[in-house]
Amino acid sequence: MSVLENKKLLLIGAGNMAEALIQGVQASREMLPENIGITEIRQERRDFIQKKFGVRVFEKNRDGVRLSDIILFAVKPQNVNEVLDEIKGEDLSSKTLITIAAGIPIKRFEEKLGKGVRVIRVMPNMPALVGKGISGVSRGTFAGSEDEKIALQMMGSVGETVPLPENLLDAVTAVSGSGPAYFFYLMEAMVEAGVRLGLTPEVSRKLVEATAMGASFLVKETQESPESLRKKVTSPGGTTEAALKIFQESSVREAIIRGIERAQKRSEELRG
Repeated sequence: MSVLENKKLLLIGAGNMAEALIQGVQASREMLPENIGITEIRQERRDFIQKKFGVRVFEKNRDGVRLSDIILFAVKPQNVNEVLDEIKGEDLSSKTLITIAAGIPIKRFEEKLGKGVRVIRVMPNMPALVGKGISGVSRGTFAGSEDEKIALQMMGSVGETVPLPENLLDAVTAVSGSGPAYFFYLMEAMVEAGVRLGLTPEVSRKLVEATAMGASFLVKETQESPESLRKKVTSPGGTTEAALKIFQESSVREAIIRGIERAQKRSEELRG
């Protein structure tokens, strides 16, 4: 039995990630449209989500919170305090609170909303928009295993999940939260290289897209390490080895590692 069955969900904020989650839980048949509600300050967005999914719309956050079992905070980080101030004082003792607001620690919710509030913090990534994401999931001080199961099942509707302590979420942010951009950056360079070598932009992009997807699929399906698969592709004295030597001479590997370390540090700076 799904832990989401018969639960009522409120999404505070109806941006792209909220839309992906609504689509995910509906596609997996874990929640009926009438059990999902949203609040959203943009009228056009409210109308779009309601028309697309048939969900309920609440004018005020407080009204939605009172009638829901799961509250998912999908607002921009700079708007979190305003939302918490609005719902402060509501009885949240029986509710599971899930936040996907980047960089906002669990303690902010616990301090604002009072001792005992059950908070789960999630760090998703962009591929969740197409059901291929991965999310780090961290349990707050007062959250129980049932709250964690709810978050894992919900985020599982748009990809994979990894439960871990909150102090590692900055690393998750650096590796997988920002990670898609690193791959896009590499793909940009590969497409440009193909064009310089005489391919049309369309053909070069098609080659790169299929190669990126195939490489990722190989790692996942074979369960071999990226290092092992790289070695299989790299014949002594061949074309791949020639390219990799340039990458090594340019310290590409070290630059990637340093970049991800800097992303983690920036994540720490942003949460204060």
